[in-house]
Formats: sequence, C-alpha cells, structure tokens
Amino acid sequence: MKYLYLLFFISSDAYVSDIPDYNNIHKPFWGLSCFDAKNQDELDKCGKKALDLSTTEMNRALTVLKNSKSEPEFINALKQSQNTWLLHMEFTCKIQTYDSIGGSGFYSIWNSCLETETNERISFLNGLMSNP
Repeated sequence: MKYLYLLFFISSDAYVSDIPDYNNIHKPFWGLSCFDAKNQDELDKCGKKALDLSTTEMNRALTVLKNSKSEPEFINALKQSQNTWLLHMEFTCKIQTYDSIGGSGFYSIWNSCLETETNERISFLNGLMSNP
C-alpha cells in the first residue's frame, strides 16, 4: 500500500518524458521520393509508384524468408503475422489520414502513410532474415 502512495506523488511527466518522439522513430522509413512533383496529380502518382515499389520489396522479403525456413509452424506464424500487420497498417493509416479525408491531398497522405508502414515492415523482415 505504501508503494501506491509513492506512485501517487510521482509526477506523470516522469513517465511521459521517457516516451520516444513518434517522428524521430519513423523518420528513417518516411517516403521522401516525391519532392519534384509539380502538382497534386503528380504527387499522387509518384506516391503510388513509391508505395508499389515498397510493396514489391516487402513481398520479396516475405518470399525469401518463407523459402529460407522449412518449419511449417514458422511459415504459418509468418503468414498470420503478415495478415495481422496488414490490418494494423490499414487502421494506422486511417487514423493518421482521418483529418484529410475529402481533401485534395488525401491520397498523397494515405500513400505516404502506407509507404512508411511498409518500409518499417521491410526493415522488420530484413531483421528476421539477418538473425536466423
């Protein structure tokens, strides 16, 4: 009980200060390939192309990882993980783009979010491949 009182007196700022900044964590994975776009249409097309390239790379990493393991349990877990991750990515991007729905930049923001999430997944999959 005395520890409960101690927790009561500890400032909540002590906990918040240890939380890493979202932007700093995700910055290495941001898609930054569309700076030359001259208008929204070009930005949307460029973002879609960048997302397609990331998706292709992710699928390649999944294939390599599946082919490198012969254990059915691992392959099944990887498939379930990927399906769950796809849901996570979709809802994460729905939250991140919520305020831009209906705006002219929505698809650029949506594609950028999907690309960032996909690049993070590629990093995770590559980590699995490099640590057998």
